[in-house]
Amino acid sequence: MGDVRIQAEKAVCSDSDLQDVLVSVIVPVYKVEKYLKRCVDSIICQTYKKLQIILVDDGSPDRCGFICDEYALRDERISVIHQENKGLAAARNTGLKAVSGEWIAWVDSDDWVEPDYIYAMLSEAVTNQADIVICGRCVDYPKKSVCAGVKKQLTLDGRQAVHMLLENDEIGTFLWDKLWRADLFRIIRFPEGRNYEDLAICYKLLLNTHCVVCIPEVYYHYTIRKGSIIHDEKLQNLLDRSKAISDRYAELIGLYPEYSKELEMDLVRLALSVKGNYCRYRMYKSKEYYTCLYNLMQYFKSHPLNDDQLKKEGLAGRIVMKLLPYDNWWSNVTAGIVGWLYRLKNGESL
Repeated sequence: MGDVRIQAEKAVCSDSDLQDVLVSVIVPVYKVEKYLKRCVDSIICQTYKKLQIILVDDGSPDRCGFICDEYALRDERISVIHQENKGLAAARNTGLKAVSGEWIAWVDSDDWVEPDYIYAMLSEAVTNQADIVICGRCVDYPKKSVCAGVKKQLTLDGRQAVHMLLENDEIGTFLWDKLWRADLFRIIRFPEGRNYEDLAICYKLLLNTHCVVCIPEVYYHYTIRKGSIIHDEKLQNLLDRSKAISDRYAELIGLYPEYSKELEMDLVRLALSVKGNYCRYRMYKSKEYYTCLYNLMQYFKSHPLNDDQLKKEGLAGRIVMKLLPYDNWWSNVTAGIVGWLYRLKNGESL
C-alpha cells in the first residue's frame, strides 16, 4: 500500500481556527418516523454549532415531513426540502444543491451521532489540511453493537485510501462516517434511480483527494433495522449493487493493476450473491439478472480461483463458486438451494 504516516499524537486545532467554518449536514429522510427525532436531536446538539442542517423529505408517506418542519421552526440552522419520492440518490443530489458550507457531513435519518462528531473531524481536517476525515463507526444491532475503523490515526493519500477501501473494512463505502470537503462534490453526483449510490461514487471521491485522515474514535452510530436498503434483498437492489461493483472493477483494474486481488474478491462476493439467490423471487425470469449472472460466469471461466483464494468464504461459498462456471439448470438450482440453506442457518444471504 505504500508508506502511511501514523500519527502517534492526536492533532490539535484551536477553536479560533474553526470559528468561521460552516459545515453542511445533509439528512435524506424517508419512512423513518420512529428514528428521526433521535437523529436530528443528535445533530442539533453538536458541540460545534456553525452548521447548516438540510433535511430532504423524499416524499415520505408517514409523519417525517411534519417532524422536519417542526424542527425547522425550532432551529434556524435547519432548512427542509420537500420533494416527490425519487429515491435516496436523488434526495442526496437535492441536498447537495442547497449546500453553502465548506464541508459536508452526511447522516442517515435512522442513525445518530456523538456530540463531538463534527468538531473532532473538522479539527483534524483543518489541522492536517485534509480533504476527507474518517471516524470510527458503531453498527447497532437490536441486541449488540459492533465497532469498526482504524486502530491508530492514519494519514493517507487518495490511492492508499482506495486500497484500504478495497482491502478491508477499516474504510467503508459509506458517506456517513466521513467529513468531506464540499469541492469534491462539485462535479460528482449520485446515480439517480439506483440504490447503493455510495458504493458507486465513494472510490471516485477518494481518488480525487490529496489527504485523507482516519481517526479511531467512534462518533457515528449506524442502526440495523428491517426495511433499510442494505438489508432489502429484492432483485433490483441486487442488480444495483452488481452494477456499482462491476463499474468500479472496470474503472480501477486498468489504472491500478496492483489492486487486482482486492477487486477480484469484490466480484467473488458479488457472484456468491447473484448465483446463491437464483431461486429467490423467480430471479431467473429477469433478463437483467441473467445478463449479470452470465457476465460473472464468463469472467470466472477465464479467471478460475483455487481453494486458497476462497477459504474465507466458507463451505457454502466454495460450493457456489465451483458451480458458477456452469450455465445450466442443475448448477443454478443447486447453488440456489445452497444459498437458501445458508440463509436459513445464518439469517443472511451469502
